[in-house]
Formats: sequence, structure tokens, C-alpha cells
Amino acid sequence: MVKPKKANLVQNKNVALEKQLVQGKITKRKNKDKFHLRAEESSMLDSKTSKKILDAAKAQQLELNDDNFPSLGGEKAYTHVNIGEIAEEDENKDVTENDFMDNLEIDAEDAKAFERFQNPQEGKRTLKLSDIILEKIQEKQQDIQSKLTDNGSLNIEDIDPRVREMYEGVRDVMKRYRSGKVPKAFKIIPRLRNWEQILFITEPHNWSAAAMFQGTRQ
Repeated sequence: MVKPKKANLVQNKNVALEKQLVQGKITKRKNKDKFHLRAEESSMLDSKTSKKILDAAKAQQLELNDDNFPSLGGEKAYTHVNIGEIAEEDENKDVTENDFMDNLEIDAEDAKAFERFQNPQEGKRTLKLSDIILEKIQEKQQDIQSKLTDNGSLNIEDIDPRVREMYEGVRDVMKRYRSGKVPKAFKIIPRLRNWEQILFITEPHNWSAAAMFQGTRQ
């Protein structure tokens, strides 16, 4: 066996126990520091690896979204549209009634009635619904009068005085009529054989507006 050199033994003997312990602690400390460095390096590697895995997963998810939902990409084109500008353009754009009547088909009578309701500033007179009804009644009354004056064109019957009196009462009611039920004698006029004569007795041109409205519904 090789014996240790005396110089080494002497050196160890001359070193105090405290120093030997301190040297031992320092050696252990260095070993611990090396262990911590290795642990930190491994943790850094793990975090980098995890980040790479997450990035790869996100990229794969985006590819799947593009494949399954291709329309979502097109919606981005609408995100830059300024809604306020569109609303302002609509407000500034002049709109006339003719814009909505290009494809509207109306006959001559309806067109004539529509013109009567135009604004006075357009040079056309305005009429209320009651005025139009009255005009129709007056036209009918004139037609009846012309038939009464034309011999043989209308069979004029002798009216029972009681019937005449009853329809003169209807005449007075229709002048003051506002709402509610109308006389039954008024409702049956269209079914009478000589309804023109009976209607003439009620004096339609003197009816109230509400009575005229009821008259057009019978």
C-alpha cells in the first residue's frame, strides 16, 4: 500500500477543526449552488417548451377556424364602415313621393281622387273625405233630377203620404246625425223599387258628414 505523504498529514493536523468544518460547508454550498443553477435551467427549458407547444396549438386552432368558418374572415371588411356617415347620407338625400310610386299602378279614377288631396301649394285644391262623398251624392241627385224631368225615362210612382212623412223624418235625423244607429227606414232605401225618389226626399246634400259616411256603407 502507498502510504500518504507526511507533508499532507502534517498539513491536515495543523489545520484547525473549525477551518476544516468551514471548508466542508463551503464545498457543500458550492454543490448546492450548482444544483440550483441546473434546476433553474431545466425550469427555463420547460417554460420555453410549454410556450412553443401553446403557440403551435393556437396556430392549429386558427387553421381549423379558417377551414370550418371561412365566412368569418369576410366580416372584417365591414368593421371599417362608418354607420354615422351612412345615416348622414340618408338624411341629406332628398326623398320625394315619386321615389315610392315608380312601380305603383293606379287607374284614372284613383289618380283623380289622389290629385284632389294634393297640397294647395302645388296648385291643386284639397278636399276632405266628406266633400268627396257629398260630391258623389250630388252627382247622384242631379242624375235623379234629370231622370225626373225626362218623360218616360223614369217611372214615377205615387208615394203614400205616410211613406213620404216617414222619410221626411229620416231627412231631419240625417241632418243632425253624429253617431250611433241610423233609422231602419234609411237602411232599406237601396232595396226599394223607387229608391231614387225616396232618396231625393231625404235631401242628401243637407246630411251631416257622419250621415254621409253611413250612407256610403249601406
